[in-house]
Amino acid sequence: MKVSPEEIDRRIEVLEDWYTDCTICPQMCGVDRVYGPLGHCGLSTKGRVYKEFIHLGEEPEVSPTHIVYLAGCNFRCRYCSDLAQVIAPESVPTTDPQWITERIAHRRKEGAKTVTFVGGSPDVQPLFVLRALRDAPTDTQVVWNSNLWMEAESLELLFGVVDLFIPDVKYGPGRCDQRLSGVEESLDQILDSLELMKSEGQEVIARHLLVPGHQECCTEPVLEALSELWPGLRVNLMTAYRPFNLEGQKGELGRKIPLDEVEERMSRAQELFSEKLDLRRDGQSI
Repeated sequence: MKVSPEEIDRRIEVLEDWYTDCTICPQMCGVDRVYGPLGHCGLSTKGRVYKEFIHLGEEPEVSPTHIVYLAGCNFRCRYCSDLAQVIAPESVPTTDPQWITERIAHRRKEGAKTVTFVGGSPDVQPLFVLRALRDAPTDTQVVWNSNLWMEAESLELLFGVVDLFIPDVKYGPGRCDQRLSGVEESLDQILDSLELMKSEGQEVIARHLLVPGHQECCTEPVLEALSELWPGLRVNLMTAYRPFNLEGQKGELGRKIPLDEVEERMSRAQELFSEKLDLRRDGQSI
């Protein structure tokens, strides 16, 4: 983190005001998250952490990392590994931000060199994250692992607090995002956010998950768009798609991605990114 606790306080006040008519993400619910009713993400002003531990399998720059899983999200990915916590965040008890502050210090003593907020998605709960970081040491290295489904004004409040953004750029310009995750025109929105981060000198590693049957519609246009927007961007090609609750069902999502399809996509990605490409299976570089 590069900002002072006083600056975090200022940003907390801004978010507290915005939460009363919530438009922090493209869902634009306009609900009052202080008094309700709740919007699409199902969250009030309180955060809900359903697990936290030291993770050794993230990108080398951040590992070992203290990873904090936040319930709630503005995506509804059919293949999500933690779908229960995404669609029903109220099933997870609320978490005191000060408890997370203390866990950050504890995990740091255990060897964590960064703290990673993931979920679910931290995109819909920046207020809780900033409250948790308010009293953390200013040299805490913060990683924001999300769908990057945020409005620009919300994203800018993270600059100087987050040291590394790891957005998941999932879908091409068609209707796959609506069909698989319940959002629309996600690529344009995410590219706009990436362009903003590039102009502001933010540190970014973009991830792309290889989904069975989505090479031409998603992988190729995503990789081409990233290479055009940000030459030299570090890209992590995730090859370990798992169907989770969809396993065994008919259709493209009910199976793992075939090895020949993985290799074909890797080859194309290497043409575009060469040494800036990280190929990973089950959290490990390959």
